[in-house]
Amino acid sequence: HTGLPPTGHGITGYRMYLPERGFIANMIRLSPESDERPTRLLRQPGDAEALLGVQTVHKYLRRAGIPSTCLIRDAISRSGLSQMLYDGATRVVPFVSSSDMFVQIRKLVETDPEEPACIWAYWGALDTILHNYGTDGMEPEAELRSFCFSLQEELLQPLGGHSRSRAGLLLMSDHGHVGVEAQDVISVPRFKRLWDELRLPPTGTGRSSYLYLNHGCALGSRAYMRKALGDRAVVLSSRDALRGGLWGPGPIRPDVNERIGDLLLLTRQTNALFYPYWKDAAPSDLVGGRHGGLSQHEMLIPLFCCRL
Repeated sequence: HTGLPPTGHGITGYRMYLPERGFIANMIRLSPESDERPTRLLRQPGDAEALLGVQTVHKYLRRAGIPSTCLIRDAISRSGLSQMLYDGATRVVPFVSSSDMFVQIRKLVETDPEEPACIWAYWGALDTILHNYGTDGMEPEAELRSFCFSLQEELLQPLGGHSRSRAGLLLMSDHGHVGVEAQDVISVPRFKRLWDELRLPPTGTGRSSYLYLNHGCALGSRAYMRKALGDRAVVLSSRDALRGGLWGPGPIRPDVNERIGDLLLLTRQTNALFYPYWKDAAPSDLVGGRHGGLSQHEMLIPLFCCRL
């Protein structure tokens, strides 16, 4: 988000090939992968809407006359991803930590309690801690306890006796994690045939990668990778996956075919695909918590609902 120089942790970012622009983009930084400056894809009015390609929920709410307030950590409140996802929101409120985030939510709930409103808040520290420390350490549990303490003390308890509040709380995650160890990392340079046949670096994530191959190499590379990887990954035609509805129902934009490459590699268990995007990148950069695959740990998420 901040456009810092590439580091080991940066290898976990999501990349997408944008054929209409002719380069691979970092979809967290929203800039070309080779450009460390943030938000280079959103330089003109309307760029965020065009890049996303669909209406945000905030625009639907605005048309229904319901204000939509988004709370996001101040360091990323003006990031390209925030601009794109919160396009159409009534306002964006930056915060510093989970404590003042819940205080701000409480103030919003207590203001004009009879008026309909939708308040969104995103707290990403647990995701970062899982990336850095893995899924089995004490650190993720410590962060979850801290988050729940602020939730209880700064929001639930103060509003518990607020008779005018008719708000409801929905608490959910965007994804889960699997723990990747050193022996789980599949290094692309070790597969010489695949390395020679790639016309672009893989995009997507280490758990779900799009492979772009030289003309006529798809069938041979698919058979080669299936044999080489065995049960560590599923390798299938990207077109077959698209026709099979892996990305959901509905119309398909013309540029999707080029964005998803020729082959789709979905790793099983806790495996992840490594590609050296920079000269100092190493397979060990992928050790830790990872997501983007189809395991239950990554796809099944909690949903808590209650009245305040």
